[in-house]
Amino acid sequence: MKLKSVIIAACSCLCIQAMADGTFFKQFKDNGRIAARLHAVTTQRGMVLSRAGLMAERALPAAAPAGRLRLAPAERNAEEGTLKLDSIIQVNVDGTKLQKQQYVYNDQGKEINRKTSYWNASTQTWDEPYEEYDYEWTDYGYILSQRGVSNGQGVRMDYKYNDKRQGIEQINYELDADGNWVPTSKGEYEYDDNDNIISEYVYAWTGSEWLVATHNTATWDAKKRQTSFESYTWDGSAWVGADKGEYVWFDGPYDPGYVEGSGLDPERMSYKYNYFWIDGAWHNYYIFVNDISETDGRLLGQAEKYYNRKEGKFSGGDDWDGRLSADLAFTWEGKLTYDEHGANLSSETYRCLPDSSRWVLLGTTEYVWEYDDTGARQGYTNVVNCLYDGQWNKTGEVTNQREYYGYDAENRRVWILQQMADGNGVLKDLFEEKYIYDDKGRHVCTAVWDWDDQGVRKPSSRTEQYYDADDNIIETISKSGGGGLTPLGAPMTKAPGLTDEDNEGWVNSARWLYTYDRGYMTSKMGYRWQQEQWTTNTGQDWVYDFDNPASEVVVPEGWTDPFKLDAVTDYLADGANGWLTMPREYYWTEFVSTGISDAVADNGSVRIYPRVVESGFNVEAPAGACVRVYSISGSCVVTSTSSWVSVDNLPSGVYIVNVEGYKTKIVKK
Repeated sequence: MKLKSVIIAACSCLCIQAMADGTFFKQFKDNGRIAARLHAVTTQRGMVLSRAGLMAERALPAAAPAGRLRLAPAERNAEEGTLKLDSIIQVNVDGTKLQKQQYVYNDQGKEINRKTSYWNASTQTWDEPYEEYDYEWTDYGYILSQRGVSNGQGVRMDYKYNDKRQGIEQINYELDADGNWVPTSKGEYEYDDNDNIISEYVYAWTGSEWLVATHNTATWDAKKRQTSFESYTWDGSAWVGADKGEYVWFDGPYDPGYVEGSGLDPERMSYKYNYFWIDGAWHNYYIFVNDISETDGRLLGQAEKYYNRKEGKFSGGDDWDGRLSADLAFTWEGKLTYDEHGANLSSETYRCLPDSSRWVLLGTTEYVWEYDDTGARQGYTNVVNCLYDGQWNKTGEVTNQREYYGYDAENRRVWILQQMADGNGVLKDLFEEKYIYDDKGRHVCTAVWDWDDQGVRKPSSRTEQYYDADDNIIETISKSGGGGLTPLGAPMTKAPGLTDEDNEGWVNSARWLYTYDRGYMTSKMGYRWQQEQWTTNTGQDWVYDFDNPASEVVVPEGWTDPFKLDAVTDYLADGANGWLTMPREYYWTEFVSTGISDAVADNGSVRIYPRVVESGFNVEAPAGACVRVYSISGSCVVTSTSSWVSVDNLPSGVYIVNVEGYKTKIVKK
């Protein structure tokens, strides 16, 4: 992760409606909190039954989080004549104004001020801003400070960087009842030569000094994968261990089933070691293992091992003085096998008894496949649990679950039927899903059926998708079950497409229509099924200026639209199968450099910011300091002793600010 660079939620950034209820301010506040930037790496287990420990087809650990702290800036300065977004005005359905959001930028084209106001119908003017945000930047585009104020509440985050532009400090503040910024927490960070965080100190403000609370450390390998994590808390006299993990990563071949973006990480974790802090030292109580094939990268098995101090082995059964649940912390291992096609063939899960006397088989999953000439396969799995008495003597077996599958030649799942055992051990149909693809391999339908308590197969949910010639989805229809159908009876051994029976019993629910221009979505209109017809529900459209890509215009932080936006319209149902519209109007002007940097004016005892202003500026100075604003002609036009000096009534131009003899220039836009 990187130090906060004002990544205020992208969609909220430009959607005035989202800010009306304080959502935007909350996101700003939450994003600014110092949380641990260093994290222990998590693992993903492949257990599919509550206590049987039976493994799924694939189960891989999550990738280690990146070890960076700051956010990459937009490394560009705005050019003269570039279009910049000045404001967005939201209009009510009756055509009256609702809200306005305004933006101010520095000479780099970085946003330095944002404010949101309601329209006052009585005075026919915009009220004072109810939310306002200010940002300061380094000359290379990294955030120095961000402040947000709304309804008397405020948060502020200040940042520092080293000569390598690495974030080394973040201080959080909150606005108190008297309007003063009060520090709340601080983080300090160190890095290795590969730009990974290796040390983090977190402090709390006591009201008079910083009190260190947490120290996190980490190590990383040459591939920037986390190899260890340690966390300590300060008890007032010494550091006390809170969490420790060590990680070993697999550098062998990819799993043949790996598909980029599928979530299967080719650089997988082989081992994870967890520790408890006891009597001033770390004790290894847990090991997680992924057994990965050095030949083809497939997952061959998984294991969880808990250390038993009495036995001196990883056999489980030790609650570690109440830190673990002895019933849940048992040592187990699972093994997977594959057929010649790479499909799962079997899995077995074993448990080590706490006294280390032996391993017992908890259960098995058997996969049975049939292949046709195209490579498509059909088959089923049996999930079998072994039964034991109190002395771990095997007393029998029970089939808890059975699933039937179908895959096409492209290894896409086209069908699944799941059965579960009832209280008498009888397998009952639970649900069925079918997935349909067209001749271009596009997913066009998903249908789901459930079985009720009487064994009747009923439609549950269905989604249909339609495409244009460019493979864009132009229509989506959702349907729900509207009536019972005849049970399937005996489970199938082949997965069909949709039969005539499958197409019965559905009731339209929701519909979306999409339009595109030059490959970009420009509208989405939603409908719902009422009184045997499609009726209006909700929608939105966008008007883009395709001659102006987002990379070539000046826009606020968090902008995600690919081009300059000229208008956005929200649609609401009018109750008569028509539309009510709430337009958002976007106002753009040419960017003109002021010649005055927006850097903070600072002489050590006085700070003035921003220096390119629209309504006013902040002053940090000794209590009672007098602030005077002069026009270029030398006339004093504003006098104030406040920390916020309004110049809202002044005409645009250059002014001189004098604070107890310290002078600097500002620009009123």
